[in-house]
Amino acid sequence: MSRARSVLHVAAALLLVHAAAVVAQEAAPENALAPTHDPLAVPSVSGCGDCGDCGDELGCCNPVSCGWTASAGAIILHRSAAKRALLVEDGTTDEELVNVADFDLGFAAGPRVELARRFDSCWEIGLAHFSVDDWSTARSLSDPGNLRVPLVSSSPSDYFDTAAAVYESQLYSTELNLKRRWNDQVRLLAGFRWVELHEAISAEAWSPDLEGSFDARTGNYLYGFQLGADAILWDRGGRLNIDSFLKAGIYGTHTRATLRGQGTYFELEGTATNGRTSFLGEIGLNANYRLTEHWSLFGGYEVLWAEGVALAADTVAAISGGDANELWSGGAFYHGTLTGVSLTW
Repeated sequence: MSRARSVLHVAAALLLVHAAAVVAQEAAPENALAPTHDPLAVPSVSGCGDCGDCGDELGCCNPVSCGWTASAGAIILHRSAAKRALLVEDGTTDEELVNVADFDLGFAAGPRVELARRFDSCWEIGLAHFSVDDWSTARSLSDPGNLRVPLVSSSPSDYFDTAAAVYESQLYSTELNLKRRWNDQVRLLAGFRWVELHEAISAEAWSPDLEGSFDARTGNYLYGFQLGADAILWDRGGRLNIDSFLKAGIYGTHTRATLRGQGTYFELEGTATNGRTSFLGEIGLNANYRLTEHWSLFGGYEVLWAEGVALAADTVAAISGGDANELWSGGAFYHGTLTGVSLTW
């Protein structure tokens, strides 16, 4: 399913890219300009029309300011720790042995691609997608006849020999942004973003006379608009430059939580849905090194956080605390690096 979601995001992205390409072709004149031979220069391209109301004070009428840029690379993100909720305890001392917050999802990597079309009137339209779907961690215990697993059995007299739990998480993001040059260093942006955050916690326990399993899954579908800016922090006209970006938006979120459990003395299955407003913010720093007239390498660091989402750990906390509101008010924090190669033409 995670691969299918990523393919769906990419398919939607390709449709938007095609639409942008059609618009760009219709706006492009038939004449072409001769390419520059300076290996450090941004390549000249055809397809530049009138300067529009941007004016030439920002250099937007320079024919080298329009064209296409495509980039591909990898993003490596660390997922923050989950909310505290009991999973396994000692049957003799009532000591907490495993808590949801003990799971360290750590770092996971995924692909990141972007396509942008620059226009000579200080405008740029860009489409970006990334997916990270390999966060997974597990814990297991063995203490014959002395383990209590509340998710599997709430009876204080039920003791298990072994217990195991797995926590998984996936994140997908696709965004379409329109950028407008503000001055020589800063561009403002506004765009639409589609984000999916999926999580799951599964637990199972066993003893010769008693066994059971529990599975909690959440799916968050965020759709909304974002505002932001990117800025050049350092550029001496050579091969290396450093820039930063900031994006934030308010999203309409559809959330779905599914609970399933089965054991020697019970069976459980239920689904809950909710609609609410969520926040998503992202900030980052990138370094770009131009290899040739067309090719560049880039690398950077970024932070992304979401508030108002349902996480698998929140499901466990809501069941343990008896407060359903905990299920819909979670937050996730991510940070990590991105690296790749870009082509400009």
